[in-house]
Amino acid sequence: MPRAQNKTDLVTDTKNKYEELITLINHISETDRNALFLFSDRDKNIRDVIMHLYYWHEMFFAWYNRGLDQATFKTPSEKYSWKETKLLNQDLWQEAQKYSLDEALTLLDKAYQENLNLLISIPESILFTRGYYKWTKTSHLALYFISNGPSHYEWAIKKIKKHLRELKNGNK
Repeated sequence: MPRAQNKTDLVTDTKNKYEELITLINHISETDRNALFLFSDRDKNIRDVIMHLYYWHEMFFAWYNRGLDQATFKTPSEKYSWKETKLLNQDLWQEAQKYSLDEALTLLDKAYQENLNLLISIPESILFTRGYYKWTKTSHLALYFISNGPSHYEWAIKKIKKHLRELKNGNK
């Protein structure tokens, strides 16, 4: 998927990929929605994938809100560097275990709506200006929206489709 180069395309890509993800999930039987993945992965089911997206949305909101005052801080978290994302994601996975798929979908939908509203509210000149916020360093804010939105939704779609292929191939 080509990266959006303007706000209009970014909003469209975000909406389209999210809709594709939710439509995919809504067309899966209840049994297959809750089935464990048959392939080895950090995420063991669709709920884990959805909660992963939710947690990353929440981290992004925290970065954005914290960075409005031009503060500098460590991302992705105070505990982990970007090189330790695998460990961070494992912690997020552990936290996700207390939620049902329905709860996860509700949380993600709320976070998606907040993400989209925030994206729409920010002028394009700010979105695509590298280093506009200190916390983004040499990147532009749009990159975070892309990574946290359409690119992450595409990752989730591919993972869920792999799950469905495995189930279809009789590996139930």
